[in-house]
Amino acid sequence: MRQHRLAGHVAAEPILISGLVEIAIDTMALETLAEILPAATAKDAAPLADPALTDFVRSSPSLQRHLLGEEAFGLGAFADLAEGKVGLLESVTLQVDDLSIGPDPAGISFLYRCFFVPAELAAYQAAMRRFQELAQRAAEPGKRYPEISRAAEAVEQEAAAGRGGYLASLLVPAWRVFETQAKSQARHRAAEVLLAATRARLEAAAPPESADSLVPAWLLALPADPFRAEGPLTVKTGADSWLVYSVGPDGEDDGGPVPA
Repeated sequence: MRQHRLAGHVAAEPILISGLVEIAIDTMALETLAEILPAATAKDAAPLADPALTDFVRSSPSLQRHLLGEEAFGLGAFADLAEGKVGLLESVTLQVDDLSIGPDPAGISFLYRCFFVPAELAAYQAAMRRFQELAQRAAEPGKRYPEISRAAEAVEQEAAAGRGGYLASLLVPAWRVFETQAKSQARHRAAEVLLAATRARLEAAAPPESADSLVPAWLLALPADPFRAEGPLTVKTGADSWLVYSVGPDGEDDGGPVPA
């Protein structure tokens, strides 16, 4: 739980890199939980039922707020550019159609700001608003990564292909941030299954017979695999072990992770 609180502290800064670092720390917390659950005994039953823990495993981070902050950061860059402040035009070569602009030769940056920045800004804002909508949709129950990833990739491609969209394509985040968010969702849902199975084991003093036996006493339903078009996470049970996993971004079930 300390790792979880640390992740929340990092995420307080509403820019995309903070959201991604939050997910990375959150992943360490989930991995730690998965490692200690097999060793849980009857004395651990109460802590495992703590609402703070159950809320943690049920709530995966969303990047929507961070994408809002990222848009504000980008708008600040455009404001600096429009005012002619030291910035992008002095550090990159801009490719506008067939015109290559180097470090402000002969005042061309002034012409760029007048004729191209409005289109760049519109393309950037349109792309970021669509990314924010996708982040919200991706966090909704039942939404799957294949659908979200196709839409996000299309947004990125449109930003790059649009007229005057060079800077927009640089500032718009890579669409694969949604893959990171979906992986976090899958980890949280797997942790939810493992926590439910552990609590059921402690109450009955014996491992649950199957994942289906956890429903509805411990789970309302087996969590959906965000990387499948449909269907739940995969659960494999052994005599004294449970393996819960997602098929991952390629959508192919390769048997799950191999123990180290």
